[in-house]
Amino acid sequence: LLAGYLFFWPLIGVDPAPRRLMPLGRLGIMFLSMPFHAFFGVILMSSQTVIGEQFYAQLRLPWVTDLLTDQRLGGGIAWGFGEIPALIVLVALMVQWAQADEREAQRAERRARRAGDTDEELAAYNAMLARMAGKTNDAQ
Repeated sequence: LLAGYLFFWPLIGVDPAPRRLMPLGRLGIMFLSMPFHAFFGVILMSSQTVIGEQFYAQLRLPWVTDLLTDQRLGGGIAWGFGEIPALIVLVALMVQWAQADEREAQRAERRARRAGDTDEELAAYNAMLARMAGKTNDAQ
């Protein structure tokens, strides 16, 4: 549990960190970690030998009839249920990325207003672009 928390804290943690990764970097780390869950499950499912067979045989559990079948079932569960939290984290990372982009756009707008950029200047620029587009369209 602690290892999982330490892994996900820099990815989706909302509390302040000493150094935050950029959203694309966090998505990259998440994508790099996803195959390991899948490989673990696939290896368990495709194995022809039971991992820890002597240990489980000594337990003599009455409900365990075939250790290899149980191991393959466990591999499928690990693979399937291991990807569900990863997909949830990916969605959360994309939402955080969109929110970060929106905050950056708002900061840029505030800086532009403080610097004296006005709506009239923007309207004049847009009018110039429209005139240029009109000349291009007329020539075609």
